[in-house]
Amino acid sequence: MNDEARAYYLREMYQSMVREFKELQSDQYVSPHGEKRKQQILSEISEKDHEQLLKAAKAGRISYRQTFLGGCANSGPPCPLGGISNISSCMGFGGNTPCASALLDKSKLPMIKQLKNVIAIQIFDAAPDSPLYESLQAQLESAERAIHVIESN
Repeated sequence: MNDEARAYYLREMYQSMVREFKELQSDQYVSPHGEKRKQQILSEISEKDHEQLLKAAKAGRISYRQTFLGGCANSGPPCPLGGISNISSCMGFGGNTPCASALLDKSKLPMIKQLKNVIAIQIFDAAPDSPLYESLQAQLESAERAIHVIESN
């Protein structure tokens, strides 16, 4: 890739990140830890213009990526489970609390309910006490937690 194409790609990537991060301010997104936590996550974008946000994104002070449940504003290393094929690290399970960087997209509620139904069917066929069963249980609980948070907001 030549330098001009690379610069264009990076500029577009950062601008896309800023656009998506700004969208998180809407009521469509909720934090499993409440409104106060959502405001803490989004504090970087309050009262900043587009150019300042681009600089913050380039400096790694803001980060955003889409997940199955909505979005992740974790500026650290990517989560080991990713939030796409496995949501248990996003919403927690058992004694684990939801990720502090997770934001749930209310418009994804139908998909989350569908995932819950699919997992419930898969659990029925999984051998109890197997790693698959435990993983499915964790994801089922996480889906139920996400549904509860969205429906109560």
